[in-house]
Amino acid sequence: MIFSSRTLLALAAIAPLASALDVKDDDLKLGLKLQLQVCAQKGWAEGKDNNRYDATTGTVDAAPDTLDFSVRRARIGFVGTYKEVYRFAYMLRNDTQDKSGSATVAGNRVPETHVAYLARDFKTETYTQQIRAGLDYAFFNGAALNSAAWSPMVAARATEQAAMLAPRGVGIGYKYTRPQVTIGVDIQNNAATASTVTTPASGDSSTLGFDGYRDKGEGLFYGLRVEAIAWDDAATPHMKPQESFMGAPGKGVLITLDVGTNRDDNISATETVNTYALGSEIFVHWDALTAVAEVRLAQAKTTSSTIANSEKDRRIYLIQAAYALPIGDYIVEPGIRFTRINLDDDTEEAVDYGSAEYGSSGFQWDLGATLYLNRNSNKVAVGYQNWRGEGGGPVASNPGDAKANIIRAQWSLSF
Repeated sequence: MIFSSRTLLALAAIAPLASALDVKDDDLKLGLKLQLQVCAQKGWAEGKDNNRYDATTGTVDAAPDTLDFSVRRARIGFVGTYKEVYRFAYMLRNDTQDKSGSATVAGNRVPETHVAYLARDFKTETYTQQIRAGLDYAFFNGAALNSAAWSPMVAARATEQAAMLAPRGVGIGYKYTRPQVTIGVDIQNNAATASTVTTPASGDSSTLGFDGYRDKGEGLFYGLRVEAIAWDDAATPHMKPQESFMGAPGKGVLITLDVGTNRDDNISATETVNTYALGSEIFVHWDALTAVAEVRLAQAKTTSSTIANSEKDRRIYLIQAAYALPIGDYIVEPGIRFTRINLDDDTEEAVDYGSAEYGSSGFQWDLGATLYLNRNSNKVAVGYQNWRGEGGGPVASNPGDAKANIIRAQWSLSF
């Protein structure tokens, strides 16, 4: 459909009532985007004290509900281009609706801005450069960066969590892309609470740990990501950092590398955290098979004005494989994933599962299958997750290994 510029604003206003609406004129192209994922979850769990545990809400000594329904993803908005070289997007989100309660819970169904950015492309025959500014995911940490709509598993990869650095903030970014490699650099506001940190008036720095401690404002996130195709059997490389190719023919290997730091994050009135992260992924596509291996390391250094300074090393590694099977007009893709989560490398932690889509420090298996009704635009998935905590219970005679078994089913629609 072709419209004059004067009609675009009116069309945008009614777009949520339309289906897959795209409007354009000679200069402007505007498209509606939608992602909906409705999920049902049933869990059976024990806490580190060996009592019952609700893994949906992360509640100690609580019985799980008969079944928990939630809207895992609800995102809608517009993306567009202006004069072919300018790009923009504005998306709203309201994720995990009713996961922890009904609409009576404050903010449970209140949408917020998901992304809001402007970008400028500079294209040549062999490569493209882009400058982007606004609110968006940093080009960093593929588990958080790449859409859940492309995953054959219901639960997200544990490496997406903020503890391993997964920024989505306001800032600027630069990206260089050519067929075999993509390099991106981002600078964003850090994941701050904007707390005022004060220097102590007195105290023994040898015990309180604030020797050299400085009173300062919030810092920034700095990140670098490289995606390189190590091998591709196609004349025009097809490899992308995605968890499924839905059985498409082709073979290839892609490797990623992330290096980033979140500086001077004032998490309270007395504590500042500096986090450093390093990660790498290997994606393998071999016709019906798609495999992913990932390792992600992080180190969080906390400087305090009241207690001893601390340092915490974190590591997560995982391996995942999915195999697509054509069945009539549809595709069924079973998948399996193993994840080792260690959020404090110096301690055998006695921890509960938590309330995320993955457990805290421990060992986790995910099994699942996805039925593609219309590729990634319309699909149904089921998943089973088994998690066991690291252990390290309260006393030696009671190891206190927390555990969780969770079944999830999800219907996804996106365009």
